[in-house]
Amino acid sequence: MLVADHDWNKVSGRAVARYQFTDNASAFLSYSEGYKSGGYDSINPSTSEFPLRPEESENLEFGIKGDFLNDRLRLQLAVFSMDIEGRQRTIDQRPPGAPNPLPLINLGNETTDGVELVVNWLPTDSLRFAVQTEWRDREVAWDPYFDANGDPASDLERSETNTDYTLTFDWSPEIGRGNLDVRIDYIFNENPYVIGQDTVFDPVDFPGLLDEGFFEDRKDLRARIAWSDSDDVWTLALWGKNLLDQKRLGGVSDISVLFGTPFTTMDLPRTWGVELEMRF
Repeated sequence: MLVADHDWNKVSGRAVARYQFTDNASAFLSYSEGYKSGGYDSINPSTSEFPLRPEESENLEFGIKGDFLNDRLRLQLAVFSMDIEGRQRTIDQRPPGAPNPLPLINLGNETTDGVELVVNWLPTDSLRFAVQTEWRDREVAWDPYFDANGDPASDLERSETNTDYTLTFDWSPEIGRGNLDVRIDYIFNENPYVIGQDTVFDPVDFPGLLDEGFFEDRKDLRARIAWSDSDDVWTLALWGKNLLDQKRLGGVSDISVLFGTPFTTMDLPRTWGVELEMRF
């Protein structure tokens, strides 16, 4: 039986400065630190002698948020830079002499710079347009390790830029003796299955799905139109999801990685439905 003992401790915190330049708008500057103690990998006995080093992060963020144009426009903008030293992630590795891949913890350093923007615009009382987007530039360097095939990993350093955004249209006019509610969302995620962002398997582990386009950027269009009577008793709605009929994965699982049989689930194809609701 192996016995190991080690102490880790750190004082971390967050400091924020805020400036209110109008009654409805302000700017802020924040600095924060994060910490996860070092530890041991129960599957890797060598960590009893050489423990995992702590994971420490620093984040600097500047932002502006407020209401403008007579409260018709709401804006939230943030620029951030985050550094993580000793980032801990579990990946499938086959060290020399191991008969099968094992989910072992690997460490690395990561830097992410990004911009987040949220805009809500109300041109009329019944009409809303919204945009939510995030741009990230990420660089990461991992400690050397052996991949699931027992070969020295070749992707120890990588750099990637990803963009995500959501576009929303809401329209809720009065129609007849009731209210209409129309909502359309378009969601875009660039490189949603990129290895290195805590995904378990590289797309090459699923060649059939890769050839069929399952690992493409996410492009999700969904819509719902509903009518409710003025007493809010009856609601009739027509909705649709994945209207572009894109092939998407619901996730990958490593529960059977020891047998070399990773598997995944698939999201629903284009789906639509009708709802009738009565409240009493």
